[in-house]
Amino acid sequence: MAGGIFTLHNKVRPGAYINTKSAKPIAKDDSRGTVLLMNGVQYGWGNNGIVELTSDSDFKSLLGVKSNDSSLLTVNEALKGATQVLLVNANDGNHAQYSDDSLPWKINAKYAGIKGNDITIDLIQDAVDNTKIIIKILFDFEVVDTQTISMNEPQYIQDNDYVSFTLDNSKTDKLKDFVGQNTVKLTGGTTNPVNDLSKQMNLLSDAMQKHHFTVATTAGFDENSNIHSLLVEMVKDLRDKQGLKVTAVVPYNTTKYDYEAVSVVENGVILQDDTIITSTVAAAYFAGKSSSVPLNQSLTYADYDNAKQSYPALGNEEIIRSLKNGHIVFTDRQQGGVVIEQDINSLVNFTDEKSYQFHKNRELRALDEIANNTKMVFERDYIGKSTNNAGGRNVFKGDRVEYFKQLIGNNVIDNYGDLDVSKGEEDDQVIINYSITPVDSMEKLYNTITVTR
Repeated sequence: MAGGIFTLHNKVRPGAYINTKSAKPIAKDDSRGTVLLMNGVQYGWGNNGIVELTSDSDFKSLLGVKSNDSSLLTVNEALKGATQVLLVNANDGNHAQYSDDSLPWKINAKYAGIKGNDITIDLIQDAVDNTKIIIKILFDFEVVDTQTISMNEPQYIQDNDYVSFTLDNSKTDKLKDFVGQNTVKLTGGTTNPVNDLSKQMNLLSDAMQKHHFTVATTAGFDENSNIHSLLVEMVKDLRDKQGLKVTAVVPYNTTKYDYEAVSVVENGVILQDDTIITSTVAAAYFAGKSSSVPLNQSLTYADYDNAKQSYPALGNEEIIRSLKNGHIVFTDRQQGGVVIEQDINSLVNFTDEKSYQFHKNRELRALDEIANNTKMVFERDYIGKSTNNAGGRNVFKGDRVEYFKQLIGNNVIDNYGDLDVSKGEEDDQVIINYSITPVDSMEKLYNTITVTR
């Protein structure tokens, strides 16, 4: 960890710098916590497009794999912080199915994809009541659904998370003479591979336009993939042209973004079970944490859940270089565990319009929250509903005053000022201007100890 003595107050790494010498209610945004993730994995099952995932999700039914499957590594890392992951799932193809003259239904896999071919259905005559049939749905040799129906009432069979049944009314008597047991297997399921970058970007772009999220990441793709830079361009478009203040998290490569809404993850960690989390997977972790951290908190020095060692471990000079380049790095604590060294983004060239404050993610999150909230409230409560006169504008101004007071009371901002709401040149225009003083967390302690005789 960083520390030591200081000559000037110019340290880069967070830490306690100590000289010894002789005498001389938290504001929470309920919309936060959602990460949009495209990880490049084709699961061969699930909705073609967005799959909504939480830590309590039934991953087997939604993606065809158990929650501890290695293909879910980025998802699980994101869910260590995010309340919800919107996974971009490329699963275009054909549905597996089964039908024959002995059954009254056509059976279809719920989703397209090759994993539909892993569905089998056991039909078993009920040993207690031989006029009934027990129907077991097996997915990858595991029973995932069981139901019992009368041989005379095949129309009462229920669809489930894996298959649907289409009744052929001309075959409703096919089960009347059923005896013993029969097993059928669905076939014909296919997944169209998506290896072309343009197709991947179309999927990602479509998801970004249709869904609400806080942070987007392409964690899981190779660090040198062009998809990371393309994601950044999409985020810039959403922020600068559409007014949606979302951010991106990408793994480190040689690209220099120098943009406040992009966090670049340089290294990874080793988990307690020896799983190696590379920088591209660790980007999912940071995205998840960034999406849900309270607006009055920073991720600087926040523990990496279940990590025992940074990977690769960086030396002091390497850490300083990385921080100066605007990168997220994970570092080892002397007492054990791994922390996020500093909660920053890739903006490193500061101007009068983009000062050092925009480089600090806690302050940027506060500014983004204000921009998003003002946009949401104006569109929801005022557009087309309020008269653009002094009275109407004063109501809007009062709304903003109360909102800013809440932010101050919860240590999100320190102050606001110069709040002016006026009519624009055209009758339907409202001009609002104000100043905001965001606050950051304590990071660097300069401690001078005076020794007296």
